[in-house]
Amino acid sequence: AWYHMRRTSELPSAASLHDTSDSEDATEEAPPGLTLSGVTYVPDQSVGLGFRATVIFGSTGNGQAYNADVTFGAQISETGGLISMYLDGNGYFMCEVNDRSNPQIHARVYIEYNDVDKVFDGLFTVTVNVAGGLLKGVNPGNNAGSVHIHADPEEWYIHVGTPSSPVGLDVLGMFRMESYLMVGENLPPPPDPPANVMSIITPTTIVRHPGLDSADGFAFGSRVGFDTGRLGLPPFYARLNMGMGFDIALLNYGPDVFCEGAPPGSTIGIDGWYANGQMYAYIGMDIGIYVDIWVASGEFSIINANMAALLQVGAPNPSWIQG
Repeated sequence: AWYHMRRTSELPSAASLHDTSDSEDATEEAPPGLTLSGVTYVPDQSVGLGFRATVIFGSTGNGQAYNADVTFGAQISETGGLISMYLDGNGYFMCEVNDRSNPQIHARVYIEYNDVDKVFDGLFTVTVNVAGGLLKGVNPGNNAGSVHIHADPEEWYIHVGTPSSPVGLDVLGMFRMESYLMVGENLPPPPDPPANVMSIITPTTIVRHPGLDSADGFAFGSRVGFDTGRLGLPPFYARLNMGMGFDIALLNYGPDVFCEGAPPGSTIGIDGWYANGQMYAYIGMDIGIYVDIWVASGEFSIINANMAALLQVGAPNPSWIQG
């Protein structure tokens, strides 16, 4: 018989496992291919042999500090060749091994190699939600960021976060840190400056020509922000926010990209390698007073100031700067 494996449930605890002989009718009731671990084996004629093994471990004290499970699996063809293999792991921090519903930190890794299509793909993700959100990831679902490594015959890349989904943490809802680093092919474009800058300055956003919507090379960026939110000390109120950041990309556009009007055979940058970058900073404050008297009522601003600076650069050949 040929089989592939399908996981139909979460890994059970050791205490929940029992022998099928506990029930006289167990053999008749259990569907074909079902195992005590919840893995179901389904016929597949392309697979000669498949297996998986899981290790569950953790710290002393019921894994309260940390606990994890790591699964390794592989599939072998009828002729003995490798079809695929994978490593699937989950790490849980500050939660018990028998109750993983609300871990403070959750790390997930899934690495797979498909030998038939020659595809390697690895995804590493960390979710952070400590002390009810005092420290949490900046992305939806409290995702603190992902590392994605991919290679196939057509393209390869390494993304430690991306402009749209950076690696970062939010502290107390007041301080925010975000970063990304990308290397490889078909990299996404840089992000716009933050709204705090764009609301004051209306720059020419760094965009690529529609024919250059993807490029090869490396890009990285980082930004930090601080926002107190509204603070009240009746009858006064105040708010302060500030931040800064940068984005840099060095990309290879190839030998066929040149400036309009340039001599035939010339390319931009150095043999097609061209750099774009931007730096920015902003600060804003609002201090006022709340009045409720017979002649007037409401909030009246005493000081309301917003400032921003932006510098954008492209180089070399052509080289330009604006700010």
